[in-house]
Amino acid sequence: MNKADSARKPYPDLTWLLRTFAQPADVQFDLYCSFTGVADDLASDFETAILHKGDGFLDRNPDIKAFDKLLEKHFGQPEYWTEEALKHDPFWEQLRIEAAAILGMRRISKSPPDPLNITFVQADEEADGALATLKALARKMLSR
Repeated sequence: MNKADSARKPYPDLTWLLRTFAQPADVQFDLYCSFTGVADDLASDFETAILHKGDGFLDRNPDIKAFDKLLEKHFGQPEYWTEEALKHDPFWEQLRIEAAAILGMRRISKSPPDPLNITFVQADEEADGALATLKALARKMLSR
């Protein structure tokens, strides 16, 4: 995959995600530049990346399969997907350790990846306010 193809992907790649999982919570917040929901976004993006790897990927990568099962263990339990849980819950520390181990076995850097080239926009609750926010963002992007 060339750099242009990578830039067009609508989700982060698996290596980026594992490197992000391996970071402390404050770095994870910085990498996602998200208003809320970093834990949920990180897990959701991981699942999307796994799905895009195709059939048999997890069977060929038992360490990633084990990580995926660990992650799935708490799906549907909201207390594990909060900012507080990301910072302090032993579950998240275990995910960090496991992600670092996967990276280490593959001799991939455990240092933080580059931030995503994504702009997060907090739009107003009202439709007119959201539209105005998006128009302002579009004007800003076009003026670059």
